[in-house]
Amino acid sequence: MATDAVYYLKMFNGEPLDSIPKHYRYRILHTELAKWVPELPPGLFFLTADQQLLFKFGIISLFSLILAGFSLWLLLLHFNFSRPWALLGTFLWMTGFYVLNWAFQIIPDAISYAAIGLGLVLVQRRSFILLAIWMIPAMLAKETSFLILPFSILFLDDRKSWIKLGLSLLPGLFVYLGFRMSFPADFGAVISPDRFADGMISVVTLNKMTIYRFLSAIWAFHLLWIPLIAGYLVVMKTKPEFLKYTLILAPILLLLPFAVNASTIGRLWQLGFPVFIPLILTGMQSLLSNSNRT
Repeated sequence: MATDAVYYLKMFNGEPLDSIPKHYRYRILHTELAKWVPELPPGLFFLTADQQLLFKFGIISLFSLILAGFSLWLLLLHFNFSRPWALLGTFLWMTGFYVLNWAFQIIPDAISYAAIGLGLVLVQRRSFILLAIWMIPAMLAKETSFLILPFSILFLDDRKSWIKLGLSLLPGLFVYLGFRMSFPADFGAVISPDRFADGMISVVTLNKMTIYRFLSAIWAFHLLWIPLIAGYLVVMKTKPEFLKYTLILAPILLLLPFAVNASTIGRLWQLGFPVFIPLILTGMQSLLSNSNRT
């Protein structure tokens, strides 16, 4: 299994958090929820102990993806896509390579999608009290839940709402920081200026990791790169009200994995589904429209 999956397995088995490197030790929600999933009856499917374990985490991932997919569907409706197009966009994301092949591992990818997706739905609906409550488990699912803050530029356009958003993010942030202070660690990943510099230098450095990242980038969206780029060009030209801020968010999201010197960049890009999927659908509509005119 991947290194991080081993750490989450140790957390599930009750090993002290002091033995788990940061930042893994602070992503406790999916391992705690998995403990509450009952095992299937012995002999029902003749599952081994390892398969029973994957079943427990699989159930958490399944419901997380359902929540994330439904949230994405609602967000696409907000962006003025029709119900069939919103359904198509949700389907394309949920059947993407990294969602299908990584979300059902012993890692918090699926639950992090749900945390961001539902959080943005609450932002879009101005349900800031519910968002304040939601952010507590969301931040304990994965710290990437704080991406809700920059993504909210797609939905908020007045100072009063931004103030309410800031206040609603504080409970989750305080709980997360309090948890980190209770279980400090001097080993594990460190976000530092040197790491950012190394990450950006690695973009133009040719080595084995460059090839791995290149393949990861291709499989992140595979053929959907074509409508994604087309959608970005369309938005750049027309600047529709709902999508104009994707012109800022999309490049930042694409550079983010390199800035933190991540290896599997495709996994991190999936966290940007509220930005990338609307662009992909916009590009598909544009390409189909041009094809019909031809």
